[in-house]
Amino acid sequence: MKKRIRLLAMILAASMMVQTPVYASSVKDLQNQKSKTQQELNKVNENISNLQKNSQQTQNEINEASAKLLVQNGCCAVAEGANMPSTPEAIAYLQANGVLFAPAKASNAGGVATSGLEMSQNSLRLSWTFEEVDERLHNIMVNIYHNIDDAAKRYGKEGDYVAGANIAGMGFIIEKAFQKGGELLREKGIHVESLAIIESLDDCEIKIRQY
Repeated sequence: MKKRIRLLAMILAASMMVQTPVYASSVKDLQNQKSKTQQELNKVNENISNLQKNSQQTQNEINEASAKLLVQNGCCAVAEGANMPSTPEAIAYLQANGVLFAPAKASNAGGVATSGLEMSQNSLRLSWTFEEVDERLHNIMVNIYHNIDDAAKRYGKEGDYVAGANIAGMGFIIEKAFQKGGELLREKGIHVESLAIIESLDDCEIKIRQY
C-alpha cells in the first residue's frame, strides 16, 4: 500500500514538473495562437470572397461573343442547366440565328421537381425505386415542355420557349387537380398555368395528368 502511495506521489510530482514550463510559456503560446487564428480567419475571409466572385461568374457565362462563337460552329440548340447562365444579349442572338433555346426555368427544373418528389415520398412514408422516380420526373419534364410549347403557340410566339416558359411560369409549379384553387382562379378569368398537374394521391400513389 505504501509503495502504491509513493508511486502515485511520484507521478503527481512529475506531472507538475512537466506542466510548469507549459504554464510559464502559456501567455506566449496564447499570443502565437491568436496570431495564427487571425491568419486562418483572414484566409477564411479570402476564401469566402473568392467564392462570392466565383458564384457571380457562374451567371452570365454565355455572353453575346460566346453566342456568336456557338453559331459560327454550327450549334443548333442550347439548353440551360444552371441559374441564369446566359446574358439577355446572348439569348437574343441565339434565337435570332435559329438556335433552339431552352431557358433554365424549364430545362433546369428537374432538380426542383425531384426535390418535390422526395418531399412527397417523405410525406407519404414511401420509398420509390430509381425507376419509379425517373418515370415521374420524365412525366414532369414532358409536361413542362408541353406547357411552354402550348403557351408560346397560344400567344403567337411558336418556337420561342423563353416566352413560353415566362408565360407558363406565371402560375403554379405543381398543381393539385383534386384541390379547387386553380379551378376557382380560372373561373374568375385569371390566367393560370401549371408545369405539372397531380390528378390524385389515392392509395399513396401520385398520378400526374398526361397530355
